[in-house]
Amino acid sequence: MALGRRAFLKLSGAAAIGPCLEPLADAAPPVVPQTDPTHVLRIRKARVELAPGRLITTLTYDGRLPGPLLRATVGQSMRVDVHNETDSAERIYWHGQGSALDAAACVPAHSMRRMELTPTRPGLYFYHSHVIAAANLDAGLYSGQAGGLLVEGESRPTHFDREWVVVLKECEPFIRRTRRGCEIGYRSVTLNGRMPGHGVPTRINSGERVLLHLLNASATEPHSLALPGHSFEVIALDGNPVPSPTRVTTLQVSPAERISAIIEAPAGLHAPAEWIVRDAGTAGWDYTRVGVGVGFGVGSGFGSDSGRTGKPDAILDMVLTRHDAARSGFNSWSINGASFSATDPRPLFHVRCGLRYRLRIRNTSDEILPLHLQRHRLEIVQVAGTPTAGVLKDVVTVDPHQQLEVDFVADSGGPALFYCTRQLHRDFGLMALIELT
Repeated sequence: MALGRRAFLKLSGAAAIGPCLEPLADAAPPVVPQTDPTHVLRIRKARVELAPGRLITTLTYDGRLPGPLLRATVGQSMRVDVHNETDSAERIYWHGQGSALDAAACVPAHSMRRMELTPTRPGLYFYHSHVIAAANLDAGLYSGQAGGLLVEGESRPTHFDREWVVVLKECEPFIRRTRRGCEIGYRSVTLNGRMPGHGVPTRINSGERVLLHLLNASATEPHSLALPGHSFEVIALDGNPVPSPTRVTTLQVSPAERISAIIEAPAGLHAPAEWIVRDAGTAGWDYTRVGVGVGFGVGSGFGSDSGRTGKPDAILDMVLTRHDAARSGFNSWSINGASFSATDPRPLFHVRCGLRYRLRIRNTSDEILPLHLQRHRLEIVQVAGTPTAGVLKDVVTVDPHQQLEVDFVADSGGPALFYCTRQLHRDFGLMALIELT
């Protein structure tokens, strides 16, 4: 599709509205570190190989796709020096980590910022570019700026023999015109930086248990993942243990979602297998499969953390709507009739710290919408009219034309952004500011 030059420049310029949007805090002044870093990351353009003879050039962390897997331990401080070697300001977002990073996570061009965090929960997390890309397919998660953060507990579990981290990432984006509006397509999809069929075949030895951590670091697309001849026992979502571990043959992940699962080789299977990646279609993960019924206690997950019962103090309604081709040929999005504006950000809701709120979310579109509320965990309490409990996540996926209800405790002061983790949706209005007081 040939997008008009004026429209393209206008939309690409949206990235300059707030490359350091998070949400709307001033960047921290330069600080000269007095101690050695735990990790060093360099934002730079690099040429990476997806398959033999298939090379692309993209913005990366450390010249790698995906970025290096960072490791941390619960309760131990982690110091990351981020060097921005590009000509534009960048923002690195530590998905699932604390609010102390918000002001420091903006890295001006040709400069360095130290970012410190102390993880509080084990699991696989996600660090990535958080700029507004709009139609600029070299920016944000359209680039290669994404990596995993694996946080381990103080004592290492012993119920598995090996541990794998698999990062799913699409590459080579392009704009395509559809009947309802411009969309993003991709020429390749990778697992740990290699196209399926061009990586190392996966082998699990007989009697061996492998703990798999899967991250979807795609900018826009939900995917399913299978390993022929094997099944997965899902034990955690977004780093949170599930109350009812469940065995499945296919894993489904929307952008920014993570799944931890145990894989065992079936008896008599000796040949290595290749991963199969497919589009997720029109349905996301069925959270009720890993939750518990209301008879087991709604809100039990938050009750132990916050000291409050499962009954919300208030219910907040959200209606998510797509407006076809409403912005220079791209679809725009709104929450309760309002599209987010980075130049005039107005809170959609005001909430009080310490109270428990229920978000009643209705998706009026025919697309999967994965949703994230910064610095908060969400407990799923109802999926399309079916009650459930105990499933905690930081990204919840609402299926097309579905209603989902989630609870959160407002336990992080200051403003927080609620948004869709599909970059095209977020950049074109599917975001809201929630003010905590």
